[in-house]
Amino acid sequence: MASEAYQIILAVQAADLHVRQLQAQHANHPLRVELDSVRSAGAELDERIEAHGVTIHGVEREMGRLNDEVASLDAKLTLANTRMYDGSVTANKELLALQDEVAMLESKKLALEDRQIQLMEELEALELEASERAEQRAQVAENEAQIRVELDEALLVLDHEIEEGHKQRDVAAEPADPELLAVYESLREEYDGVPIARLVGNSCDGCHMQISAMLVDQLTKAADETVINCEECGRLLVG
Repeated sequence: MASEAYQIILAVQAADLHVRQLQAQHANHPLRVELDSVRSAGAELDERIEAHGVTIHGVEREMGRLNDEVASLDAKLTLANTRMYDGSVTANKELLALQDEVAMLESKKLALEDRQIQLMEELEALELEASERAEQRAQVAENEAQIRVELDEALLVLDHEIEEGHKQRDVAAEPADPELLAVYESLREEYDGVPIARLVGNSCDGCHMQISAMLVDQLTKAADETVINCEECGRLLVG
């Protein structure tokens, strides 16, 4: 059975492990993963929305160009029709040329108007999709905000528990033998927070290696404050 001095150090170790576990929960809280996932989804949506906006802008730009071309054709048609019927052109050859020009201009205009209708339909579909994506992004933002609130609340609880854990650790360490506590502190990080191992039979429970009979006897007879380390792994040994 562990001596009283080692029982105190074991209590300190247990308190340290408890705080360590709480800190791990704080750093690796499941809501952090969920929040990262939602943020990633939001960033991906933002990229899609931006690309979609570029597509819409391209269609709008082409529609603007077509509107200008149609307006130009209308002006040319007006001028040609005016010349045909205002009496300024009397020669048959010139009139036939004007008729051909009007037919050509009307054909071009019709083709442009067909394209305009096609672009308007495309734009309507694109704007509907943009609206749907905006709604999706708003939902993602709402989810992110909710998860953020839940995470903040959970971390606040853990912060309080960690603070209490540190206080309990301080209380546990008050009666500790300074030399044993110093050795424990020096080994704590090296052994991932568990520098104290029990002697099970004639083996160290930390490294599971057999220790010498002489060390077993020394541990059995040692005074409370005696520091004894495992010959193999260096952990503090407790009988």
